[in-house]
Amino acid sequence: MTIPSYLPSAHGGDLIFFGGADTSDALHLITDVVSNGIAVLTRSNLTHVAMVLEPSLPIGGHPQTSLNLIESTILAGKSGPQINPAEGRIQSYEGLVFLARLRERTRLTLDWNAIWDYLLGRIGLDHYSTKTIFDYLARAVPVVGRLPLFCSPEAKAEVCSEYLAAGFRAGGIPGIHPHVDCPQTLAEWAIYEHLDQLRGHPAAIRNFNTV
Repeated sequence: MTIPSYLPSAHGGDLIFFGGADTSDALHLITDVVSNGIAVLTRSNLTHVAMVLEPSLPIGGHPQTSLNLIESTILAGKSGPQINPAEGRIQSYEGLVFLARLRERTRLTLDWNAIWDYLLGRIGLDHYSTKTIFDYLARAVPVVGRLPLFCSPEAKAEVCSEYLAAGFRAGGIPGIHPHVDCPQTLAEWAIYEHLDQLRGHPAAIRNFNTV
């Protein structure tokens, strides 16, 4: 398997956090405008999150030949949960990219079979949820944001953080509410061993690994 030189320490389940706009897809630019609005409201520099796919898992019945990411996004005409080459996603991204390595204690306590079954099982069935993005914005509005309409997930659809949070919930992390979790929320979970910045100007993630 080919592993990018800047990801020698990445393992399946580690998270890749992105900040800024991905200009590789026109439709993604639209969602990035809203995502950047969420980043402002949450005082975060993060707009997207993906997970390193376990290298030993086959894709379509075939062994993986390079490191891949599993994520819910809109990219190259595909909407929703999908698998993309890690190197292509990271190297082509214009903005900040971080690798958040899970701590060993976290790895040992999670049911990884359940996590992968959930995440892989949504590919081809679900689409990217623009409703969830606008729900994030609506919940920032006093009174209006408390309406049930803006607190209910869309059927068979999820954004990046919602998708991965649901995977972690399936794996045994309690108290997770995927529909209200944004990339900043996942970054604040106290489940990580280390944070490496892969691209972009020197930056940090606010409240990383503290909750």
